Amino acid sequence: MTLRARGRKLAKVDATPRKMPAEVVSLDQHRRQALPANHLSILFVEDDDIDAKLIELALKKSAIFDAELTRARTINEARDLFSIASFDLMLLDFWLGAEPGLSLVEELGGRRGRIPVVLLTGHSDQDIQALGHQAGALGFISKDDLTSNTLDAVIRSTLHTHQCERELLATLTERDRVLREKLDVLGKLSRQLEGPLNTIADSAHAIATRAAREGLDDCYISRTVTVRDSAQEIKGLVQDLIKQAPVDQYHAELSLDVLDIRDLIAKAIRLVGSQIDGRDQTVAYSEPELPIIARVDQTAMLQALLNVMSNASKFSPCCGVLTVTASTTDDEAIISIEDQGIGMSKEEVALAMQPFSRSKQPPELENDGISIGLQIVAGILESHDGRIEVQSTPGKGTVAKLILPLAH
Repeated sequence: MTLRARGRKLAKVDATPRKMPAEVVSLDQHRRQALPANHLSILFVEDDDIDAKLIELALKKSAIFDAELTRARTINEARDLFSIASFDLMLLDFWLGAEPGLSLVEELGGRRGRIPVVLLTGHSDQDIQALGHQAGALGFISKDDLTSNTLDAVIRSTLHTHQCERELLATLTERDRVLREKLDVLGKLSRQLEGPLNTIADSAHAIATRAAREGLDDCYISRTVTVRDSAQEIKGLVQDLIKQAPVDQYHAELSLDVLDIRDLIAKAIRLVGSQIDGRDQTVAYSEPELPIIARVDQTAMLQALLNVMSNASKFSPCCGVLTVTASTTDDEAIISIEDQGIGMSKEEVALAMQPFSRSKQPPELENDGISIGLQIVAGILESHDGRIEVQSTPGKGTVAKLILPLAH
């Protein structure tokens, strides 16, 4: 994730593998002998020895966890440890000397979702927490307020949130798969009905034309024309029913709550990380200062956001940037997702919004199947009395806008 703090970009850290430093230390070695059920393996990244000792003492007094604490003093040491061991949680100091620890959140945890991260700060600073949330940290502890009970509560909350988000992503993935399968069946049915209906309509038209030319009875011609028109009408009804299917699907399942759209976006960015990780892409998102409140079904809207973000990633080059913004008008919330991908012409945009169309694919994705992601998103937005708008330029990328009514 590309982050900017007061105009300066947080630099990425060199990812070149390094030999394990000799000064990396492991604490609580005696706990390795017999690990209880509530054992917790923690990667602890802290450069200050006094602060490290305070954290160690607080964890030893824990009433919930028996923590195996493995400490690193620098980002490079943490990376080396992470490459050779597994951890349940990372406790990370915001500043490691002159270097911000957020780059490590981005690399090892956070949006990549490999381990949950609790960020340690020298003081309670809303700006730091906002940056930490954007990077993907799930918990925050001020060193000034550190106690054993506080540490227990934050760690437990962070682990719970991380597990819930993993389960939520699995649920969304399964919902998406099931809906795509349903729509694919409907698409095949549409194509199967289209052929015979076209044959009936064309044959009836040919018969009516010949009957008129040969001067046959007007009643015969009229009935033939009725057959042709009825076939066309049935064809239109089938297309309308299939087009409406995604909307009906979500109208039946909605559970609306008043939510802050900013929280949904932040969660979607964390969840999509595992999907775009392999393409080495980043997400740039600057969270608005004021809440954006709407009545939405959280699961459905997260599915819509993930569909659009995944689609943007799919059609963008490796190492590209997906830009997410959120804004409001007097009555609407607007979530914009912009990619640097192959883009589409106006005709291709119109085609992509049609049920069961095949959008233009990069060569490596030619066999990726029917493009129905936008139909799912359109159905979700319409079920919320919203809409999706797509603007695209060939060779320059696409902007998808998810528009929802605000809750006043």
